[in-house]
Amino acid sequence: IPLTPLHHNDHFSKIVFDVENRNRIFLLGMNRLVVAENNRLTDKASWLPYPENDYYENLVQDRKGRLWLATRRALYQCVDFRLTPFNSANGYTNSSTMAVFQDRENNIWFGTNGLGVMRYADQPFLNYDRFDAANNAIILYMMEGEDHRLYLGTDGSGLFVLDGDKITPLQLPSAKPSEQRIVYLSKGLHHEIYIVTAGSRVWKYADNRVTELVLPHLIHCISGILPDAGGGYYFTGCEGCYYYSPDGKTTRILDAYC
Repeated sequence: IPLTPLHHNDHFSKIVFDVENRNRIFLLGMNRLVVAENNRLTDKASWLPYPENDYYENLVQDRKGRLWLATRRALYQCVDFRLTPFNSANGYTNSSTMAVFQDRENNIWFGTNGLGVMRYADQPFLNYDRFDAANNAIILYMMEGEDHRLYLGTDGSGLFVLDGDKITPLQLPSAKPSEQRIVYLSKGLHHEIYIVTAGSRVWKYADNRVTELVLPHLIHCISGILPDAGGGYYFTGCEGCYYYSPDGKTTRILDAYC
């Protein structure tokens, strides 16, 4: 991908590989969307309303190839680069959308900044279900477990589990405020769930129990985790990318902000 035309201060928070065109990827920046295709970069900033006064939170592509762009101002559905805004005029909240997720039944879920979660049932008309139990929670991450339940990570309110129409909190062993901010969720290879909190602590949820992964002090400021088949873990953070082996050895793979 020829990144040389980009400004040296460009920062991209997410890369999305096009499910319909393997030669196209989307790069999401703070207030721009760049498309890389056929050895060319196309900046789509002018394609969006108010690009200079907005902040792009998330970009997700569903199984039908539709892009969902979540910003602090609005939520957009994009088909062939034609935008459809989701707002109060068609039943959606005006609150900014932080998380977008598609479950195995192809429902689209939206996590908002203070109004809980909403579900788009993909009918000929727009149909939303709001779950009041998660109201006033800022939803940062959503993930579906192998148990078909939806896990909701919030900014300061902890972790919730949505089972049908019922939302219940999943308590972590620590009551510290920093452990109530969920910065990452990941599924393991054996149906377990990994939870990263703002205090750079990693928790494993398995068999209805939450336990902490004890990590060396070298690994801190953790932003993501990926378990491997051999029992080790890859971690990303503000000081690079690390591999933590099953025998307890830590190797820095990349010395850069990840």
